[in-house]
Amino acid sequence: MATKRLDKDASIAVYLRKSREDANQEDTLSKHRQQLKEYVSSNGFNNVTWYEEIGSGDSIEGRPVFKSLLPMIEQGKFDAVLVVAQDRLSRGSQIEAGIIQEAFEESGTILLTPSRSYNWEDEGDIMLSEFESVISRNEYRAIKRRLKQGKINAAKEGRLHSGNPPFPYYWDKNTKTAEVDEEQAKIYRLMVEWYVKDGLSGVEVAEKLNEMQIPTPRKRGNWGKWRSEVVTRILLNDFHLGFVCYGRYKLNKNGNVERNPDPDSAIVVRGNHTPLKTEEEHAAIMKHIASLRTHNRQDRKTRKDSFRLSGLVRCPYCGKCQSVYKQKGKKEHLAKCYKKSQTRTAACDTTKGIYEEEVFQAVLRYMREYKEELFSPSEINEQQTESSLQSLIEIQEKIVEKSERRIEKVKEMFKNDLIEIQELKNDISTEEAAIKKAENQISELKKSSSYLDKAEEEKRRQQWSSADVERLLSGDEMQPSEINAILRRLIESISFTIEQTEAGTLDLNVTVTPK
Repeated sequence: MATKRLDKDASIAVYLRKSREDANQEDTLSKHRQQLKEYVSSNGFNNVTWYEEIGSGDSIEGRPVFKSLLPMIEQGKFDAVLVVAQDRLSRGSQIEAGIIQEAFEESGTILLTPSRSYNWEDEGDIMLSEFESVISRNEYRAIKRRLKQGKINAAKEGRLHSGNPPFPYYWDKNTKTAEVDEEQAKIYRLMVEWYVKDGLSGVEVAEKLNEMQIPTPRKRGNWGKWRSEVVTRILLNDFHLGFVCYGRYKLNKNGNVERNPDPDSAIVVRGNHTPLKTEEEHAAIMKHIASLRTHNRQDRKTRKDSFRLSGLVRCPYCGKCQSVYKQKGKKEHLAKCYKKSQTRTAACDTTKGIYEEEVFQAVLRYMREYKEELFSPSEINEQQTESSLQSLIEIQEKIVEKSERRIEKVKEMFKNDLIEIQELKNDISTEEAAIKKAENQISELKKSSSYLDKAEEEKRRQQWSSADVERLLSGDEMQPSEINAILRRLIESISFTIEQTEAGTLDLNVTVTPK
């Protein structure tokens, strides 16, 4: 096939691509765009179509713009394709490089760069193109290795290793660290409190944020719509706990992200940024997520109802909600289990309905007993916790304090010309390593079950001693929705059975599971 001559009216496709890993993507694209515009202008081309995208050269599949352009090249719809350099087309496998080159050769489409052109009827150009492709792939693999090692080193040092920091942090170019956006941090703290203290779901937190028209992380300048999965992802992030993680997730063969099958190979260290949640709050978030995932969405919707026991009473056999209803002129009634589900058993058919008042009074009796027990803990357990776990935490905290004092001391010695700059750097590096090690130890100790159990108990005491709980247990008159909100904050679930005694009477057994 004869090579097409390129005149001013030749059909030219200009393809611009920049890697996602480039920290200055827009700046780089702008420079490349200007370079190619100058080339187009100097050659007087009039019929030019521009194609731009940000994506890795690893594969065609990962570049939707080029994927749509390739069939047009195969069909010969363009006389030439202009790129900054040949490696903008592909830096992936030999197979994909061959597919791209074959598309150019078969259609006779000329490949243009500012430095040279490739004529596919010239054997020398073909050999040069293939040689440059091999060199490009080798360079790309070397770059990827360096980038990966750089990320690993950054993670080990507690620094953000890639991408933008999560909401509500921002990247400070001057300090080279993730800093807290104080205004956005107020929103984050609201999200944590709604989720942990008020027991709201991710859907309900998103609804409250949208009602308040609070901008989403990606649209800080304009109002955007929050989604439950975004809320949950933010609340789960270990970065807010003060950690930097690398290697928890990997790309599979299909290019999809999946959890690393070898979690021990992941890097998890204390970061250099300011934490925004405590270990106790993180544990409470994890627990709340687990409880929400236990029941399906339809069940969770009942929690917003206005009856006292709405969304709390569950079948003792299948775990599904038993609804509360009220017929005109009658009292509130708890229905028997009617839910049709995979967990339903034959025993579900034996459940009975009952007046809500009877179960509610049984719940109040349980709550009074539970509160009394909660505020009279075992002294032995308290002493054991204090002597074993807290003392270990205090030891590590003293190590941190000593290292911080030593750093101040060597700085003072350097100012007074008592030590050289290299000795100052070495001493600071040693003490900072000791601080990081001690902080990691503190974090691990605070994650232990004993510490979390104690923190959880303290949290329960605060919740059960609140004024609205006192009002409820003392019998003050309250709206059903108020009572329901208090109960949902304190109680995970309620179940009941009704059995006939030998005397022929009915015996009500109520089981309450506190949070």
